[in-house]
Amino acid sequence: MPNSDNFSHPCDRRRYIPFFHIKDIDYEHAVFEKYYSVLYVSLNADLTLWRKYKDYHKPKKTKIIFDLTDNYLSENIVKSILKSLIFFVTRKNKNFSISFKEAVIRFLEVCDVVTVGSLEQKNDLAYYHPNVYVVRDYFYDDLADLFLKKQVEKIPIQNEINILWEGFLHGQTKIEKQFKEILFSITDSLKLNINFHVVTDEHKCFLFGKYFCSPTLKVLQKKLSHRNINIYFYPWSPNNLISASKKCDFAIIPTLNESFFQSKPENKLILLWMLGLPVLTGYTPSYSRVLKDSDNYSC
Repeated sequence: MPNSDNFSHPCDRRRYIPFFHIKDIDYEHAVFEKYYSVLYVSLNADLTLWRKYKDYHKPKKTKIIFDLTDNYLSENIVKSILKSLIFFVTRKNKNFSISFKEAVIRFLEVCDVVTVGSLEQKNDLAYYHPNVYVVRDYFYDDLADLFLKKQVEKIPIQNEINILWEGFLHGQTKIEKQFKEILFSITDSLKLNINFHVVTDEHKCFLFGKYFCSPTLKVLQKKLSHRNINIYFYPWSPNNLISASKKCDFAIIPTLNESFFQSKPENKLILLWMLGLPVLTGYTPSYSRVLKDSDNYSC
């Protein structure tokens, strides 16, 4: 069960799809009634349904791999209950679960292997499952053109700075607030004009990535209205990410002092480094570890 029907979602194409291609493994979008020897389940799947898969196909022995990309065991309980309720009402989930956290825990009981993005996530899950493996994102397919083409040195323009942000904006109101604090602080204190290059989805959805959506550029222009800030929007694609990165001086990763966010892996930081950009970010355990391991801790 992938994160997208065509396997184009970053969590699909950056994790298991490259492995399947390299190993020449056949794969398809799973159907519950069909038997598979190996089932790879993402967080986009109906966990309340797929936890019953082994019982449905007894006595056959399916091995289930659970891609637990984000640590929803640390999510705010109110948000977790609301998410589960909306999933059930909209029929994304066929069975009701008191909270999304409970659905995750019950699925952990039936899966054979769990993959996560960082050592910190692995440690957090040790209590819930004995077979947890760290699988970091594979960026080389997305950035293939970057390594094939000679880098063109960016010529700085006086009193102007170019800043990159890449990612998903759905429901990230607190992240938008940090955009404003960071960019306004830079332009007001350093008297610089800012070109803010944003690579993300064309629409920002305010609820679970699919409800109450508005054009992303319009949302950002309203939030970041300032005479010295220009916003350049790029629909997410590997080529657009590379193109935007070549125009920028550095990238930013806003961070939140919340357990769910603090448990995120280091994938985004590594991606931006691979693009050749310094990164302005805050503390998370994963970021701190990677900075130390790469001898960049003083930065």
